[in-house]
Amino acid sequence: MPSVLADTVVHLILTEPAYSGQTLLERAVSVTADLESGRTACTDPFTALHMAAKGDVEAMRFLADQAIRRVLAGQEAAPLITLHEGAMFARMAAAASDDPGEHILVALILAMTANLNPEDATTYAAEMVARLELVAEGDSPLGEQMAQLVASNLGREKAETMALAKEYRARILAAKEAN
Repeated sequence: MPSVLADTVVHLILTEPAYSGQTLLERAVSVTADLESGRTACTDPFTALHMAAKGDVEAMRFLADQAIRRVLAGQEAAPLITLHEGAMFARMAAAASDDPGEHILVALILAMTANLNPEDATTYAAEMVARLELVAEGDSPLGEQMAQLVASNLGREKAETMALAKEYRARILAAKEAN
């Protein structure tokens, strides 16, 4: 098992209702169907990429969300590559914003990636733990929920994952402070 917390997060993505009674997986399939049928307009990914390159956090979030949605909807032949790209945009949004939701987005992508790529699961799980801990320490409404999720799973994580998570957390905070 790559990471207890990653498994828990992926389980929540697939089984827990989040959007009007839909799981994130059901929501991804529904949004995909709406996009393909023309019922919903979509921001052009090329425009979003251009805007993200100029620092637009909403565009970064859109591209990260797009990666998750496409993987969950089964539209990617190489989901690991798509998740890596989505994680990069999510990391950029988290670095440019004080919104704890940005760290949650990174954590979701990393949880999915850890389950797809067990060889590198420790690295993904460590960053996921670091970001969820940062949210848990914050004053946002998500803080308490993340604190409970983290507390109920951390005792079962590998020591290597936890040591790396501590390092990543320190590096994320140092980068934020420096800029």
